[in-house]
Amino acid sequence: DNDVNIPRNGESKQYIGKGTINSVNCAITAEVSPMASVMTIECDAPINTFLSAAPEGTDKHDCWVEVIAIDESGNKFRPQEGIMLDDRTEFTLPFQGTGALPKTLTVYVYSMWEDLDAPDLTTLDGITLKVDK
Repeated sequence: DNDVNIPRNGESKQYIGKGTINSVNCAITAEVSPMASVMTIECDAPINTFLSAAPEGTDKHDCWVEVIAIDESGNKFRPQEGIMLDDRTEFTLPFQGTGALPKTLTVYVYSMWEDLDAPDLTTLDGITLKVDK
């Protein structure tokens, strides 16, 4: 059930972007169609070294990495599965689409845990993806 390939019927486009998240270089590529997308995030350091750690004593299964992509119209895309906050430097997540291809996607990656309020995205480092010409 982990097959995240998107049919290449001409409707999908490749988006790319580079930037920093908490001073760590990250590159994001996304294969986007109106119905779905697959995003791969690659960083120069393990994600648990630069995303906020949960408070002491929090069960590691109650911590996760949140990824939100927002298009130029403000539509939010959330992944259909989650990943744990661990020492990987690269991960791929499937997203549902909105029925249209965005011009740009700004991606936010941050850690969350039980009982934590979601952050104000304007305070986070976002990485903007554009269509790869």
